[in-house]
Amino acid sequence: MEHGYDLLQEHRREADTQAMTRKGTSTIALPQKTLIVLCGPAGAGKSTFARKFVELHQAQGCKPTSIVSSDYCRAMICDDETNQQVNRDTFDLFYYIIRKRLFQGRLTIADSTALQANARQHLIEIVRRYQYHSCLFVFNMIHILDEQRCNVDMDIMP
Repeated sequence: MEHGYDLLQEHRREADTQAMTRKGTSTIALPQKTLIVLCGPAGAGKSTFARKFVELHQAQGCKPTSIVSSDYCRAMICDDETNQQVNRDTFDLFYYIIRKRLFQGRLTIADSTALQANARQHLIEIVRRYQYHSCLFVFNMIHILDEQRCNVDMDIMP
C-alpha cells in the first residue's frame, strides 16, 4: 500500500489525548485513497480523533484540511455550527467537498454523526464512484442504543 497510514485503533476522549501513547494500541495500514468515515453521536470524540489522527500522521503528509466536518460546513453556511435549520445546505457542501477531495486523490476524513444508514450509504456511493477505499469508525454507540431501547419501551407503554 503506497503512502499508507497507520491508524490508532483505540481512542480516548479529549481529556486523555495528552496522555495517549502507542502502548497497547494496534495499527491499521490505510492506502492514500481512503475515505475515513467517523460515525457516532455528538460528543463521542470523533472530531478529537480526527485532529489526533492528522497530528500523528503529519510526517506522512496528512494535513488538517484532510478533515471535512459537517459542523464546520454548517458554520460556513450560517455562522452557527449548531443550527440544524440549514442541514440540507450543510450536507450539500459536506458531500461536495468530499467529492472534490476524492477527485484529487486525497485521503479524507468525513467527520459527521453518520448515524443514519442513508448518510453512510451516500458516502459509500461517493467512494465507489471515485474507486476509493473506505474505513468506518464507530464511536460510543452504547448510550444511543440504550436511549433507543428506552424510546421503544416508552412507545409500547400505554
